[in-house]
Amino acid sequence: MAQLSLVDEFSFFTKHIFLDVFVESVWDMKRNRLVLRTLGNQFCPAGVSVGCPKRYFHQFPAGTIFKIDMRRVERPKQSPYFLTIRRRYMQRAIEFFEHNRRLAAPIM
Repeated sequence: MAQLSLVDEFSFFTKHIFLDVFVESVWDMKRNRLVLRTLGNQFCPAGVSVGCPKRYFHQFPAGTIFKIDMRRVERPKQSPYFLTIRRRYMQRAIEFFEHNRRLAAPIM
């Protein structure tokens, strides 16, 4: 009889691909540009920068929320970080439609 594995496959330390993660574009004062950071209350750590070419999200204002797929990258002597996958299909999150619509509305 086969025994089930006790390893949690959804753990951050063992999982390498994360699907449908919400990230927000924020202004990074240190780099002086827009970057993507993960939002809280998800199955990955909050506030972690996500690598993505700016041409995919730079046309939207800061505070826009996107739903992306990402992968975890590990390099020797560096802390793990994230990179987007399937970048060409990156869109604003439908779940945050009202929030994103308010950001895009002109300020009067």
